[in-house]
Amino acid sequence: MGNRVGTNSYPIKHELIDASLASKPVPTNAWWQNLVVEQGDQPIVPTPYMVKCLDSAVVVCAPTPLVQETYVASVWHDDWRVHIDGCARHKVVSFDSLSVTVEYTGELAVARVPLVRGAAFVTVIFDTPTQLTMSTIHAVIGVDRSSGPGTAVVSLNSGTAWLVCCDSPVELQQSGISELASSSPVVGAVRLALLSNECPQSLSALLLAKDTIAVGGAIDVSSSDDAATFKINWKTQGGGPSERLLMCALPHHQSSLANACWADDMGKYWTSMGQVRGVYGSQWQW
Repeated sequence: MGNRVGTNSYPIKHELIDASLASKPVPTNAWWQNLVVEQGDQPIVPTPYMVKCLDSAVVVCAPTPLVQETYVASVWHDDWRVHIDGCARHKVVSFDSLSVTVEYTGELAVARVPLVRGAAFVTVIFDTPTQLTMSTIHAVIGVDRSSGPGTAVVSLNSGTAWLVCCDSPVELQQSGISELASSSPVVGAVRLALLSNECPQSLSALLLAKDTIAVGGAIDVSSSDDAATFKINWKTQGGGPSERLLMCALPHHQSSLANACWADDMGKYWTSMGQVRGVYGSQWQW
């Protein structure tokens, strides 16, 4: 039959993955593969957001569609850059069937980024007190802090608005045309979510879920007689109850999820695989 083993054009870069993982099998063609090949700075798509992990920042994009006669593409733009100053490097420290966690380490700052498929928020968890700075490619045209300490609705000249939530009761202030900064250091979770322009209740739905953080997921399949059950058990942390976990279901999930608690007040978001729909709860079942 001959030698059917091909060469790997994209070998794992070992400084981008924890030593405890580098010696074990790592998924090929995984949705997060860009984190561990070449420079580890190309986008990954947890859905509904796209994310880049750079040495000095986590960059978040809510993609917009480019529709052509023969294809549809997701357009990248630097909607938000969460700066992690003082970090020397980032690396993947854990993964499961539905998530990957990136850790940032340096002399001062230490942060973790749990990237979970379908999460309604992008989350950066600061383990040490850090002065929060965020920047955008757009212009900031408004900062509404009426939702409470540590939260702000930030309006951009792109026509979008984002909810930013901090565990720390800091005041988020505009700093320059395209920057946001905290009034004092933050510790704990900083979370970002796009508000739906088509659903006025979007803010209420996201605020209800802001304290329950998705950090991973496990798949459970069982069968008996002529029936089979497929479950996703989402792993959570934070101060909120698990039933307030807010995730995003793709069209093929929406048509078959059993006993789902839909969060239609969140609104729908575009992805290249169809519009996602919000769903509450830490377990999905078919």
